[in-house]
Amino acid sequence: MTDFRGASFMNRVSANIQFCSAYITKSNLSYTNFADVILEKCELWENRWHETHILGARFSGSDLSGGEFISFDWNAADFTYCDLTNSILGELDIRKVDLKGVKLESYQVAELLERIGIVVMD
Repeated sequence: MTDFRGASFMNRVSANIQFCSAYITKSNLSYTNFADVILEKCELWENRWHETHILGARFSGSDLSGGEFISFDWNAADFTYCDLTNSILGELDIRKVDLKGVKLESYQVAELLERIGIVVMD
C-alpha cells in the first residue's frame, strides 16, 4: 500500500496565494492512503481507486474522468467541481455526497437517479 497521508501538493506563490500541482494518471491507486491530502484542481484521470483511503482528502476541481471507483467511500472527501465523466462510480449515493459543480455524462446521471427510484427517459 502506498501512503500519501498528509502529503502536500500545494505550492506557495506568495503569502496569500497557493496552488496545487499533481499529475497522477493511468495508475492503480487501489488501497493507497490519501487521508488528509489536498489534490485540488489536479490531473488524476483514468486511475483505479479500489478501496482507496481518502478520509479528509480534498479533490475539488480535479479531473477524475475515466476513473474506476469500486468499494470507495465517496462521503469521506470533497469532490465538488470534479470532472467524473466516463468514470465507473461504484456505490456513489447522490443523497449523501455534495456534487456541486461535478461534471457527469447523461448516462451516469440516469444511472445515479435510477438507484434512488427515478427513471430517466431518453
